[in-house]
Amino acid sequence: MSFLAGLKAFFSFQGVANSALKIVDKLAGTDWTSKEKAEWLLKYQEATKHQSPARRFIAVAFTLGMALFGFTYLMAGATAQAYIFIATTGDTLAQVAAGQNLAEIRAKPLLALQNDCYVYMKEVIANPMTWILGFYFAVDIGSKIKK
Repeated sequence: MSFLAGLKAFFSFQGVANSALKIVDKLAGTDWTSKEKAEWLLKYQEATKHQSPARRFIAVAFTLGMALFGFTYLMAGATAQAYIFIATTGDTLAQVAAGQNLAEIRAKPLLALQNDCYVYMKEVIANPMTWILGFYFAVDIGSKIKK
């Protein structure tokens, strides 16, 4: 019976689930004591003391904007392609071609949204994002050169 118990434990999901929950608890900080939380906060403040809140806010805002528009771009494109694939039906090649054309016409708003997101990310967000990231790296490199 010990062989079967060992085989069951080897293929069991319970050990993996417990390990995953422990990792999530550690990363989320839900199992930290008050002292550990305070130490982490002090270390974080020490590591980020050279960053101003305004710069941090601008960097986070642009990063979230890029993430939002990027996610919208991906989802609009994926939804449009999935709709075109699913909505294309027919028994003959001509019917399939006509169905695909009709599906593409119906998916035009999604493809337009995808294009709008791409243009906005490229023209509006990309240039300031480059300057923000460049400034962050320049400040970090400058502070390391001083030391």
